[in-house]
Amino acid sequence: MTEHQLHLDPAIEHRVGRAELWKRGLIVFIAVAVSALFVVLGVVIARQGNTIDEIRATQQEGSPSQQRLIDLSNLIAGCVTPGRDCYENGQRQTAGAVSSINEITAITVACGDLPGEQTVTQIRACVTQQLEPEKK
Repeated sequence: MTEHQLHLDPAIEHRVGRAELWKRGLIVFIAVAVSALFVVLGVVIARQGNTIDEIRATQQEGSPSQQRLIDLSNLIAGCVTPGRDCYENGQRQTAGAVSSINEITAITVACGDLPGEQTVTQIRACVTQQLEPEKK
């Protein structure tokens, strides 16, 4: 073999060199792209883990709106359950209002039963006079 046969044509050597350069560049590009993909997947998986932790915490502790609903429900339950403060206060206030209505009704009937015909204005004046606290 001669020396001429061992060496390729310079144009072919140039093309082979360029192809080898492109091949190496492509390998580097693919390696960088795969590495970036793994980084992105790692971040997504980590964030998904955080999201799962947040969901679990919300299920255990309740969301803020859910907590407000629970508080409101407890408040309502306190006002409709005998023995609780809100319910007992409501009962006392209702009893006081009914007592006042009964007292005013009794006074109104008494003022209307005075001798002679009474006008509405006269009955009102009589009721008002009866309801005024005694002057000392």
